[in-house]
Amino acid sequence: TMSARSDADGDILERLDRRGDCVFDQGNDKFGRRARTLAGRMEMYKVRDVTGTVDNFGLIAGSIISKKVAEQPKALVLDVKFGIGAVIQDKDQSRELARKMVTIGKGLGVKTSALLTDMNNPIGKKIGNALEVAESIDCLHGNGPRDLEDLVLKLGGQLMFLSGNAPSSEAGETKLKETLNNGSAAKKFEDMIIAQGADPEKAKVLCEKNADVWSVLPKAKFITPIKSQKTGYVNAIQSRDCAECSLKLGAGRQAFTDPINYAVGLEICVDIGCEINEGDPWIKVHHDCDVIPDAIKSKLMKSIDIQPTRPKNILATRVSEVI
Repeated sequence: TMSARSDADGDILERLDRRGDCVFDQGNDKFGRRARTLAGRMEMYKVRDVTGTVDNFGLIAGSIISKKVAEQPKALVLDVKFGIGAVIQDKDQSRELARKMVTIGKGLGVKTSALLTDMNNPIGKKIGNALEVAESIDCLHGNGPRDLEDLVLKLGGQLMFLSGNAPSSEAGETKLKETLNNGSAAKKFEDMIIAQGADPEKAKVLCEKNADVWSVLPKAKFITPIKSQKTGYVNAIQSRDCAECSLKLGAGRQAFTDPINYAVGLEICVDIGCEINEGDPWIKVHHDCDVIPDAIKSKLMKSIDIQPTRPKNILATRVSEVI
């Protein structure tokens, strides 16, 4: 396993040397610095795994911040999640980790802040590799799900403020919203994926407004709706259960050597608080297998909570706190 990881790191180093920096101007040395952190990172992971310290907040904070600061950024904004779908589910613990990382970042001379964000329900509508790429491109054109766009703008607005490119985070959000509306955000994404080796013609098709992204992205053989068994209001959707179902469809690896099926995943059809009738489709399964396994069907049916009354505390934004 470690040999395979080393080979992957070598491929990343070679690609970075060949392509240069795909986030900033090509030729900038920041990606070179990022590449040189890879070997050290893997050695740290080896020690962490065998000493049983994976969940140590000090090591988590040190691992994350050291890699970011090695790139010498002027400002750093962290998205620290909590809730059922997050690695750290407890909000107080997530806040503790966020504060620790912000303190370390600031102590190293980097303007740092963290947004504590809710992951109790899935963000956006799509779960899976190609599905999420398609949704991200919709968002870059200003047509993404409301909660996803709001989170992206709040993270970006905070970074605009910290880096001195906007007088406030709200002003930063406004500037970024303009890039979604005028097409410049999508064009920048097109430039970035070309810099990483994508075919320029395919990149152009992928990033055009109202383009058929499925002429470029892999598409699952079948799309099967899962229907609601109740009438009422959507109270919650278990994000971790949905992620695990997507994983079992092949969208992720259960072992390091497993292949990934980039086409499969889930597409949520409802919002928290919306009314739903028995028999209405609430989620669509994108799959390549002829029949969806019963275990996945059963888990999905249990992952939606439908109540007779509309929930009172529907989130206006995923952002709970700014630290």
